[in-house]
Amino acid sequence: MPKRPRMSDASKLKQGRGLGKGEDYKPFLTVRDVPSKGLRSREKGLKTQRVHHLLANTEDKCFFVFDWSEGVVDIREQFPLPLSETIEIAKRLGIIHPVVPFTTDLAVMTTDFVLDVIVDGKTVTVARSVKLEKELNDLRVIEKQEIERTYWREQGVDFALIITDRDFPENLYKNVIWIHKALDPEEIPGSLTDELIDQAEKFLFEKISSNTNKPLSHIALAADKQLGFQLSTCLWIVKHLIATRRWNVDMYKEIEPTMPLAILQVTSAQMEVKNV
Repeated sequence: MPKRPRMSDASKLKQGRGLGKGEDYKPFLTVRDVPSKGLRSREKGLKTQRVHHLLANTEDKCFFVFDWSEGVVDIREQFPLPLSETIEIAKRLGIIHPVVPFTTDLAVMTTDFVLDVIVDGKTVTVARSVKLEKELNDLRVIEKQEIERTYWREQGVDFALIITDRDFPENLYKNVIWIHKALDPEEIPGSLTDELIDQAEKFLFEKISSNTNKPLSHIALAADKQLGFQLSTCLWIVKHLIATRRWNVDMYKEIEPTMPLAILQVTSAQMEVKNV
């Protein structure tokens, strides 16, 4: 198969990449534009209702945590920095500006994530770069990070580096992966209605609360049979109740269906239970 020709940075900008917000945002780089750095994925964002392009395992992890966070209201990945400004910053810092691979053309630099977050009731923009700790042993990586950091500082935007293999909440990431699709309306099992979910919630809460040493998967399977649901329906409902924050659990402790589930608090109006 012939190699797909590379689109120039100028062409990407003409396409409107890097513009827009929410559902309308177009990332400057897509999974088809760059070679893999481990994992490349396209994930549907539940906040934005669009497909996000994630170019490495590190980005995938951060994306799911950002998508879960109540404080994050928009996620823009592969965000381009103005070439004229990064060129000027590189000159000022005495750093060689990045170039397009196998050419001498200066490359448009990108920030892994630009987020809109709620701080003290106001929406502010922050920028986040994502790396593995071993990457910081590479002088060239550090130099490019300095250009990026300087750009955002001069824009008055908070910039931070996330090192995923050193201080990243792995259990939170795994739990969010487990419940993520239960927030997507397109993933609701066909026979379920809001009324059935409410009825199942009461039943499941009673069974889980009275069988604190019993694995969640066993309780869910028995509930499927007793309620006349297809197999795995009640486990989906549990995911949905956690994902919608109707059930509060410790998301920093790995949720394992073969183990008991500890429900810390129920916020569903129908349940009228607090501080369980």
